[in-house]
Amino acid sequence: MGASSNDAPRAGFTEEDRRRRRREQWITERTASIKAEVIGLLKSNIGLVEAFERVAPDEFQMTKAMPSSPEKRAADINSGLQRLDFVRVLNWMFDAYQELPAQHQGRKALAEISRLFIPWLYVLSDPAPLSLLEPVYIGKIVTLPIGLNCFAELISAGLELRAAEIERGDSADPRGSRAVSDLPARDPTSDLESDLRDALFKKVGVLAAFKNADAATKDRKINERLSFLQTHENKRYYATFFGETQLEADIWKKISDRYTNLAVIQLSPDWMDTHDSWWLMISRLFGYV
Repeated sequence: MGASSNDAPRAGFTEEDRRRRRREQWITERTASIKAEVIGLLKSNIGLVEAFERVAPDEFQMTKAMPSSPEKRAADINSGLQRLDFVRVLNWMFDAYQELPAQHQGRKALAEISRLFIPWLYVLSDPAPLSLLEPVYIGKIVTLPIGLNCFAELISAGLELRAAEIERGDSADPRGSRAVSDLPARDPTSDLESDLRDALFKKVGVLAAFKNADAATKDRKINERLSFLQTHENKRYYATFFGETQLEADIWKKISDRYTNLAVIQLSPDWMDTHDSWWLMISRLFGYV
C-alpha cells in the first residue's frame, strides 16, 4: 500500500519545517495536558487546595471569595500559578507545603504538581534556555545561567514538558535522569573522552553486542540512539561541565563535535548561590528530601 497524500513531502516544506510543526502541535497538546493534570491533582486533594488558599498572594484573595466547587477552586489556583513569576510561584508552593503536616496526602500531590509545573514555568520565565536547547544548537556547547546540575534537569524537563526526574544518588550533587555524568571527582590520569563514551553507551541503551567494538563504532551507535530518542520520543540527553581550565573546555568541545545530538551545557558559577537557595525549597517540594 502506498504512502498517503498526507505523508508526501509538500512543496516548499523541508524536513526541519515538518519537525517544527510536529513539535508545535505536540507543545499545544502537552500544555493542555499539563493544565488538566495539575487541576486534577488539586481537585482530588481538598487539603492541598485549602493550603494554597490560606497562603495565596494578596492579589488573589482566595480565602475571601464566595464558596465554589472543587473544580473552580482548583482551576483558580492553576490560573494563579501561571500568572506569577517563577520566584513568587516557588514561594507560594513552599508556603503551601509548610501548611501541610509531614505525612499529609496533599504533600504527595504537591510533589507531583511541583515536578511537572516548576520545570515548565522555569523555562517559560527565561526564553534563553528555550532557544539555545532547540535542535539547531544540540551538538554545540551552550552556556546557560545554571549553577547546579539539578537545574539542568529543570530546563531539560521544561523543554520536554515532562516531570523532572532527579535520581536518588549523591544528595550532595543531585542530577537528572537524562544527565550523563560529568565525572566531577576525576583522576588527573583518567581519560574523560573514554569515560564519557562508556557512560553514554550505557545511558542511551546501546546493545551489549557492541561492548567490544572500536571507539568509532561505539560513537556511531551512540549517535544513532541520541538522534532517534530526540526525533521520535522528544528525549534530550545532556552533559554538564564548568570548564575551569582551557584544557577541559577543549576536551568538551571535541565531545560536543563528536556527539551531535548530545546537549553539552557549560554551567555558570555565578548562579551557584542563588540556585542553591532555590534548591532548598525545590528539593522538598519534589519530595527529594
